[in-house]
Amino acid sequence: MLENYYSNRENKPEIFRNLTRKNVKKTLEQGIVGVLPQRDSKGRAIIMFKVEKWNMSLAFHFEKLLRVWVYTLEKLFEIDETQINGVVIVCDLSQLSVLQSKSLRTVMLTKTISIFQNNFPFRISGIHLLNPSWHFKLAWKMTNAVSLLKPKLVQRIHIHDGDLTAFYEDLPRKYLPEELGGTCTYDNKLWICELLEPEQTEQDTKYQTSAHIQSLSTRAQNGGGHHSNSMFQNNPY
Repeated sequence: MLENYYSNRENKPEIFRNLTRKNVKKTLEQGIVGVLPQRDSKGRAIIMFKVEKWNMSLAFHFEKLLRVWVYTLEKLFEIDETQINGVVIVCDLSQLSVLQSKSLRTVMLTKTISIFQNNFPFRISGIHLLNPSWHFKLAWKMTNAVSLLKPKLVQRIHIHDGDLTAFYEDLPRKYLPEELGGTCTYDNKLWICELLEPEQTEQDTKYQTSAHIQSLSTRAQNGGGHHSNSMFQNNPY
């Protein structure tokens, strides 16, 4: 995995080169990717993917979106607890426009998979897609997304069309923001503030990430895990 990760960094400079807080700040502030301040009962970090904020203009194109995802995940996995318990991704598709759905291409999905699947040291324990529109369903079918994913990941993708009972069973309302029917107050500015803490040079960050990836392997062999609910307490990003 570690070898694949670094090969990936070398082979995709448009995604990984100069991946520093200065170069992702403007995209982060769009609010398309954010992390809730509380972990769930399983110790997982909860990532909000606000796809309705995806702007297809040159100022916010697809590669910039991928860079924000990479930067966010690398920072999250500098925390031991995230290495152990993984992340869960939530995306409400009800506000996705027809234009955004029409902009989805198989090549986009292929590139995303080439970056993350088998090449990135993180554990997705669940992906929840809420309230899919008819045009998203059509795009999902036309891109043949399922055939490109590993069976284990496909099993962790949950599409909730109207009935959110199963979603709330996995992620109770007390962990979710009000916009998703939860009871928490969500302010993405808190996440951005933590994520954009002053960092070392890009090279130092690369070595730091390497150390955490190797520690993940060690912890997996030793087994066990622990968690606290707070994402922003004693957890520098």
